[in-house]
Amino acid sequence: MAARQREFPFKVVMSAAGGEFVVTDKLSVSTPQGELLAIRNAGPIVMIKLPPGQYILEASWRGKTERRSVQLATSAQTLEWRFPGG
Repeated sequence: MAARQREFPFKVVMSAAGGEFVVTDKLSVSTPQGELLAIRNAGPIVMIKLPPGQYILEASWRGKTERRSVQLATSAQTLEWRFPGG
């Protein structure tokens, strides 16, 4: 993964409140105009190649769905997504 990180500059790291990594039931990535992709059983680390812009991420884990808004720039970014509970 580290060798290919330059190709996929946006990384999402998913974990539970206690810090343990989790695999979500589904991770969706969309623009304000609509869904771009949906990944089933995503995680705990997901690397995505997206152009700069505004994105909405939605993840489901253990029956709960959370949403995050992300503004991507031209530099590499990591979103540390910590789910409550676990």
